[in-house]
Amino acid sequence: MRKNALLGVLLCGLSGWGWAAEQPQTSRKKLEQITEIQGYSCAKDYAWFYADGRLERSFVSKDTQFGEVQVPSGFHQGGYGTSFYESGKLHKCFLSRDYEGLRKGQEIVRPPDVH
Repeated sequence: MRKNALLGVLLCGLSGWGWAAEQPQTSRKKLEQITEIQGYSCAKDYAWFYADGRLERSFVSKDTQFGEVQVPSGFHQGGYGTSFYESGKLHKCFLSRDYEGLRKGQEIVRPPDVH
């Protein structure tokens, strides 16, 4: 039992270290007004950018459609906003309506290969 617990802690620690090591460098900028960035209406708040200047994360200023997923405007539970992969594809968001068995307000995380 003790060996299993120690192994679990070790594996979790290693997986966490690997996850942190692979994260791209980002920077934060304060948006003083609603600003359109890469076609997205970003709210007056903070936005985060990848090193090459592409949008990594922001809060949208109006309900926004990403394919079949609709993201509500403004601040959401968890305070994370809407995030994007370096490719520009949707990564994480909170839903503004029910979608594929998920309820309005739930967080959705999409794998990088989903369009």
